[in-house]
Amino acid sequence: MNKLTKLFIMLVCCTAATTLTSCLNSDDDNGGLNPETEKVVRSNMAGTYGGTKIFFYNDTITDKKNTNKIDSICSSLNTFRVNATDSTIVLSEVPGRLISKAFNALQYPTETSKELAAALEKAPAQPLTCKFAIYGVNDAGYAGAYVAPYAIKYPNITFGDKTHTVYVTFFNPSTLGYLNKKMAITVCVQSIYLDDEQSAAYTFYGGNASTSDKAANLASFQIYGERIY
Repeated sequence: MNKLTKLFIMLVCCTAATTLTSCLNSDDDNGGLNPETEKVVRSNMAGTYGGTKIFFYNDTITDKKNTNKIDSICSSLNTFRVNATDSTIVLSEVPGRLISKAFNALQYPTETSKELAAALEKAPAQPLTCKFAIYGVNDAGYAGAYVAPYAIKYPNITFGDKTHTVYVTFFNPSTLGYLNKKMAITVCVQSIYLDDEQSAAYTFYGGNASTSDKAANLASFQIYGERIY
């Protein structure tokens, strides 16, 4: 279990012994979450979440008290929005710094990859939109959902004497957990595309990336907030 997964469990106040079970509709031979239950849970999740923090693994931390090497930043807008009508989540700002750190997961970094990482480090934050689908809820009210993050576009990223548009895609599906007005969404950077190229310039799972737990931590981050209205 990677460190962000452990953090997720702590943030949503869910113990490892809690088992997530779907509320099944007895009239549905295919099983799945009861549509009425899903509608109620989705409505409960909807709203604006404040106190937004983005947690990530930072392997440069040397503080012995922070053995998990978990770092965090606050969104300057400090909110994200969950919409029940179209099952979307919109986070206003994802700093380039979060994407930059994923390059530390590369097994074989190059001068070009280092230049791109440095450029993204300084890139202005961009919005992230995700679709979500609730897959289960337990008796305590803990709900789990699959999350499909859309690509983030970082324009005007200059490295190697050229200016590029950088597109960041994410592992799909990602996951979220919701309990007592608190939500934590874990996403993992999958690939980097440049301009209109059809092939990924960098991939963080497979290809030129390590599949170690450390690499998974470096390419992941977690968005946390509490519903305020």
